[in-house]
Amino acid sequence: MAEKGSVKDFVEKVHVSPEHKDLLLFLWWKNGDLDKEVIEYRMTVLLFGATSSPSVAIFTLMKTADDNEHEFGSDAAKFVKNDIYVDDGLKSVPTAAEAIQLINSSKAMCMNEGSKLHKFLSNSKEVLAAISPEKMVGSINSLNVSKDSLPIERTLGVVC
Repeated sequence: MAEKGSVKDFVEKVHVSPEHKDLLLFLWWKNGDLDKEVIEYRMTVLLFGATSSPSVAIFTLMKTADDNEHEFGSDAAKFVKNDIYVDDGLKSVPTAAEAIQLINSSKAMCMNEGSKLHKFLSNSKEVLAAISPEKMVGSINSLNVSKDSLPIERTLGVVC
């Protein structure tokens, strides 16, 4: 099972505390007219593309795992904490049933904190059959998993 997603999806859920909003201040001119008065804006959520965005996203994932391990289990927490790198995750488990359980508990854990894991793929048709097509990686979400052969995919440089 592998999870692929976007740091942007997660970072947009991280709100900036009021005392730090001035650190994300930017200036804008109405309609791009440099002769107009400058308007000050402050970000209310962490922005995608900031140097800190990937590390904030990973910190947020770690906190999500710590805060929700008791409710969603240690396997989900370990996956979120140890098997996700930036915006890809990679995990092998012995059975399809374990993979399905891990997917469901990990998704629920992150959803509990207002974020979503998505773009899953697997080399098991049984696992893929348990995932709704909109949650699969784009290249396989239109496959008929009962008839079509699975394509070779890569995540974190590993062929899946």
